[in-house]
Amino acid sequence: MSKFTRGLTTIIAILFFISVVPSLIVSITTQYSDLIKPNVKVASIKIKGAIADNEAYIKQLNKHFEDKEIKAILLEIDSEGGHAGSSCAIFNEITCLKKEYPKPLVVLVNDICASAGYHIACTADYIISSRAALVGSIGSFVQFFNISALLKKYDVNYVVKGAGAYKTIANPFAPSSQECEQLLQELANNSYVQFSTDVAMCRKLSLKELDVWGNGKVFTGEQALKLGLIDECGSRYNAIQKIRELALIKADEKIVWIKEKAPNMFTKFLENKANLNGSTEVSLNKILDAVFARLQAGFISSN
Repeated sequence: MSKFTRGLTTIIAILFFISVVPSLIVSITTQYSDLIKPNVKVASIKIKGAIADNEAYIKQLNKHFEDKEIKAILLEIDSEGGHAGSSCAIFNEITCLKKEYPKPLVVLVNDICASAGYHIACTADYIISSRAALVGSIGSFVQFFNISALLKKYDVNYVVKGAGAYKTIANPFAPSSQECEQLLQELANNSYVQFSTDVAMCRKLSLKELDVWGNGKVFTGEQALKLGLIDECGSRYNAIQKIRELALIKADEKIVWIKEKAPNMFTKFLENKANLNGSTEVSLNKILDAVFARLQAGFISSN
């Protein structure tokens, strides 16, 4: 190799080194600064879909409220509603945990936070929703099937003997009565009173204006803001800024997210299967019995 070629190679190597070193130094500096930057843990819990169970959510909430290293909780809700009993249980759990382990709880809504979902959301210190999200649906109903007319049409007789005038009140095969209809309406009314009272207390709203913000009405995030059902229209960026403000997290402190996924329906099915009578074997008869019992009992929904 000639001196000229060696010199040219050396010059090219030097120029390449000069061009690469600055970016390399910046990269190393950035990574090092991230390592030495103070970290603050914030938990993220997602409530997604219909709320038919509360056990997994309550377990997550207890875990993160009790953890002293977690300074705040972001609750992301995308739910159209669900069972009144489950939402009421989660509402009560959050209310009690906030008193015992005070830390900021911020709710973020992107698409929908209605009925049972909103019942849970109103426990938050701050609710942020996108402008076009659906919010509200503060109401209650009792639902079940009744096919007694269909059975009568095809001359099918269904016989049931019960003790107690209202014992078969939601039996899908038995004709209803005015007294039963009245009792079911009273159940729905009482559930609605509980729901609306909780919302009024948490959001500092007047029950005298219940027909304005309640009554089963659904609003966009923009409308909900004007009614006081939420605190701000925005996105995840706004939620993070509010968490920093409420949890006193400094600008130079890095948030480390402790994420919890929404309960997986398939996983929950397997868990229920394993826990039923302490056995992994579930007979078809037991499944049918459970379905039939639900049809008979009906259920109150905040959806």
